[in-house]
Amino acid sequence: YLGIYLDTKFGVISKFNKNTFKDKNVLAPVSYYMDKMGDYIILAFDSEVIETNNIFELIDKTINEKDITEEDFNLIVKNLIKNLVLMTENIASVSNLIVNQTERYGKVIYDVYDRYKNLNYEECIQFIKNTDFSNKTSAIVQANKE
Repeated sequence: YLGIYLDTKFGVISKFNKNTFKDKNVLAPVSYYMDKMGDYIILAFDSEVIETNNIFELIDKTINEKDITEEDFNLIVKNLIKNLVLMTENIASVSNLIVNQTERYGKVIYDVYDRYKNLNYEECIQFIKNTDFSNKTSAIVQANKE
């Protein structure tokens, strides 16, 4: 559910990226990476910006809005299912999926399609409302001026 929420907030076609990319301060769209470590979810955002303060505030504000429309939810779920079905046409993609699942979960997940089909909007809303985004840290990498 978190991935769906983040796609609506920070995905390539999100309002966030449309608005921030218009800002002359943002030189590249903001993207995110998500991983689970034990009981924690690690979110990493990256972008190329001239001044950092504003982008941190915008990300924080956006992620804490905790809203997602049912229409957006359904569009992303349909896209997940479509991509899964299309991926099965390519043996290399299937192989990558099996390797990734084995590395991450220690086994192959055979019912991914059913899991996607059973995603529920109300459960997503409840999950997002119960997620605490208050713990954060920042790392700023500056280009070498030489």
